Amino acid sequence: MQKASARSVIPAFLLGVLSLLSSQWARADSKVPFSIERLNEFPLIQGRSPAGAQISPDGSKVVFGWNHTGGKILNVYICDLPSGNIHKILESSTIHWLPQQDTPPKSEKKMLLERHKRDMGISQFSWSPHGNQIAFPYKGRIWLMDSDGSNLHSMIDSNLGIFRPVYSPDGKWIAFEMNSNVFRYNRKTGEIKQLTFVSKPKTRVNQFTWAPDSKNLLIGWSDSSKVGTATMIDFTKGRGTAVTIQRDWNGDLSEDVKFGVVPVQGGLIQFIKGIPTSCWPSNAAWAPNSDSIAIGWFSANFQEFSITTAAWPTLKSEVIYHEKAPENYESDWRPVLWSKDSKNVIFGTDISHGKFIFRSIFEVNTESHHLSPLFVKGYDVGAVLRPKDSNHLVLVTAGRSPLSTEVRILDGDHDKVITPLQSGYATASEFDSAAPPLVSNNGKVIVSMVGNRTMPSELYSLAPQVKRLTFSPTPAFKTIPWAKVSEVTFPGPEGATMHGLLFVPPNLDQAKLHPAVVSDIYADSAKDHWGGFMENQLAMNHHMVVLAVDFRASWGYGGAFDTGYYRKMGLIDADETADAAKYLSSLPYVNKKRLGIWGWSYGGYLTLMTMLTKPGSYDTGVAVAPVTDWTTYNEWYTRRRLGLAKNHPKIYKKTSPITYAKGLQGNLLICHGIVDNNVLFENTAIMMERFIRANKFVDLMVFPKDDHSISRDSSRPYVMGRILNYLVTNLERP
Repeated sequence: MQKASARSVIPAFLLGVLSLLSSQWARADSKVPFSIERLNEFPLIQGRSPAGAQISPDGSKVVFGWNHTGGKILNVYICDLPSGNIHKILESSTIHWLPQQDTPPKSEKKMLLERHKRDMGISQFSWSPHGNQIAFPYKGRIWLMDSDGSNLHSMIDSNLGIFRPVYSPDGKWIAFEMNSNVFRYNRKTGEIKQLTFVSKPKTRVNQFTWAPDSKNLLIGWSDSSKVGTATMIDFTKGRGTAVTIQRDWNGDLSEDVKFGVVPVQGGLIQFIKGIPTSCWPSNAAWAPNSDSIAIGWFSANFQEFSITTAAWPTLKSEVIYHEKAPENYESDWRPVLWSKDSKNVIFGTDISHGKFIFRSIFEVNTESHHLSPLFVKGYDVGAVLRPKDSNHLVLVTAGRSPLSTEVRILDGDHDKVITPLQSGYATASEFDSAAPPLVSNNGKVIVSMVGNRTMPSELYSLAPQVKRLTFSPTPAFKTIPWAKVSEVTFPGPEGATMHGLLFVPPNLDQAKLHPAVVSDIYADSAKDHWGGFMENQLAMNHHMVVLAVDFRASWGYGGAFDTGYYRKMGLIDADETADAAKYLSSLPYVNKKRLGIWGWSYGGYLTLMTMLTKPGSYDTGVAVAPVTDWTTYNEWYTRRRLGLAKNHPKIYKKTSPITYAKGLQGNLLICHGIVDNNVLFENTAIMMERFIRANKFVDLMVFPKDDHSISRDSSRPYVMGRILNYLVTNLERP
C-alpha cells in the first residue's frame, strides 16, 4: 500500500497496544493521538462502515459489504433478523479477474496491481424475489450465490463488462446491462438473450425497470451525440498523454432521452410519445398492476416539472400533473411512486399553489387528476417509499431540526416516529436529500444506516425494534476525544436564519482568544451525519473553534432557500460566509483576526469567491478542486442555476472567481488534481494566470495522477494534511 510519508501504517496486531497507550495520552492532554494523515489512511481507524446494504424481501436478512478492521476491501456479510447475528459469507479476494490472452505477463501483472489499488471490494447487491439467492457485480462479471454464501458462480464469463443485475419479480429472469443494451438470463436454463438492440453510435440504454408482472421492461434510452469533448493531460501511466473525454458544455443541450417498453422476449423498444427528448428525467415507475407507467421529468431549463402517465399496451400518454417554479428553479427532489391500488401517483415536491413550501408529499388521481396532500408540514421530507405489499408510507423527515432526520411511518391517521439517536441521521445521507431506509415487502421490518458527527454510519434495526446491528470502529477509535458539538443559528442575508454546528474543545480556555475555521463549506455541510475527522482535529489538537454551516441550496429549509442562489451563486452564499465570520467574531473567545475557511469542489469555488469578494473577512483559505469559470462546467449543473452562458454572459462573469483576482487579501492555497474530469484542471490554470496578472501570490498544490476526489491511497492523506497544516500554520502565527 502506498503511504503519505515515511511513517509506516500501524499493523493490525499493534492496534491493541496502541489503543492502551493512546488512551493514556488522550486522558493526559485531551488531544487526538493520531495525525490527520493517519486518520485518512488504510486501515481506517473508524473501520469501514457497512456499504450497499439490501434487505431480503421477507425481512429476515440483510446483505452488505463490510470491513470492521478498517481494511480497504469490503467483504460480504449477512445479518440475520431479528437476532442481529452477523456472519461473513464471502471473502472478496477469492474472486479473480478473467485472464487476457494477448496481454504480456509483465503488463498483465502491472494491470492487476493497478486494479488492486482501485479495488474497494463488493458493495452492490440484489436479492431474488424468494430471498434464496443474491446477485452482485464484481471484477467485470455478475456473480450469483445462495443466501448463505454457498454455490458461488459467475452468471457469464466475459471481459466486456456486465452491470446492474436485477431479478424479475416472478424470479424467472435476471436482467443486466452489457454493451449499452439490456440482456436477460434464464435462471433455470442459463440461457442469455439480448432484449434491446441499440446500435447507433453514442446511444445506449441507461436504465431499465421490470414490470411487476415480469412481462415487460421499462427502458430509459439516451443519445449523447450532441455532447462535446474536452482534452486533459493524463499522467496516470507515467508519460503525459493527451486524453479526450466527453463533456456536456453549457450550451451543448446535453443528451436526448426517451422512455419506452420492451417485452421480456426482446425486440425493438416501443417509445412513449409526448415527452420532449430534451427533458431531464427525475424517475419512472410501473403501476403495481403493470397497466401503466408514471414518469417524472423536468423541462430543459428546469423551470417546470411534469408527471406523465403512459398506459400499457397502447402507450397512450397524458400529463397528470404539472408545476412551474414560482421563482429560481425546480430542485432535483421529485420522487415518484404509485399507490398500491394503482389509482394514484404519489410524489414529492416543494411547490404548491404557485408558491415554494417545505418538501411535502402529495398524490394525484390518474383519471380525475385530483390533487390531494398526504404530508405537508413546516419542515422538509427527505425521502418517501411505499413497501411493496403495504398501503402505508415510510418517510424520512427533518422534523426535529434541519440538521437531523427521523423515520416516520404513515398508516392512515397513524404517524409513528422513529429516532434511533438523540441527534444525527436516521438514514444514510444523499446529495441534497436523505436516503430511504431498507424496508421488507410487508413493511414490518425496517433497517437503516444511522450515524452522527462522532459515530460513523452503522447498520441499525428500526422496526419492529430499535437495535444497533454493526460495530465498525477499531479499538483505537475509542481513544479519540471529541469536541463538544452544538447546533447554533445566526442571521443571514435576505432575512434567512443560518443553521450550523459549532465544535468547541471541552477544555477550551475561554479567557484567551483562539483561531476559528468555517470548515468544509458547501450546501448541507452542517448536517449531523458522519463527516470525517477534520473539524474534531482542528478543535481538539489545535484549540480552534470550528463552524460547519448549511449554506444556500441546503435541503431542510423549504424550496425558496434550497434554490435560493439562482443566478447569484458565489454572491449570496459569499454574503453567508461573511455572516458566518461575523458570528464567529461575536464569540468572546474567538480571535477575529485569525479566521480560516476551506472547501472542496463547489466549496472550493465558494472559498475563492469569499477570499476575493469579501477581503478581510478571513485571514486564510484553502480551495480544493474549485470551479473558477462557470463556462467550463457542465450544462446539467449550470443551466438550471445560471441559465445559458450565451444568453447571460454578465451573470457568468459576476459569479466566476476569475473576475475578482485583484481582490485577494490574506493567505490562499489551491489544490487540484490534473486528471479531474469533473471540475477540469484548466479552472485552476486560468485562475493562476489571473493571479499572475494581478500580481497576487498564492500557494498551489497539484496532484498529477488524481481526479476530482484526490482519493488515491497516497493522495488522500496528503491532501488532508496539507489543508490542516496550511490552516494551522497561518492561523496560529502571532
